[in-house]
Amino acid sequence: MKQETLTVYDGNDREITKNPPTIIILDFINSGALFHLNRNTGLKFKDTGLGYVAKADNFKQIAKLLFTYNFKTQYFNNRDYENTLMLKFAHYPADWE
Repeated sequence: MKQETLTVYDGNDREITKNPPTIIILDFINSGALFHLNRNTGLKFKDTGLGYVAKADNFKQIAKLLFTYNFKTQYFNNRDYENTLMLKFAHYPADWE
């Protein structure tokens, strides 16, 4: 299967083509929740000690993840984390119901 790409333009009007990012969830996930995450999105998260890491094959998997679960997100594209989406579960105060 060919991996999907996304083409965008930077501030200097240069075309940049990117593969789907690596996804890292920085929170603890129990085995039941991990099973549902994997089944609902098609992503295969593995516990690495840093967090739970998955590599998306397409952007639809990322959209399913972000629209199904409530995450705080931060995108990194630097020397340490090239094309990486870091996620943490968003916890809101109880009075936000």
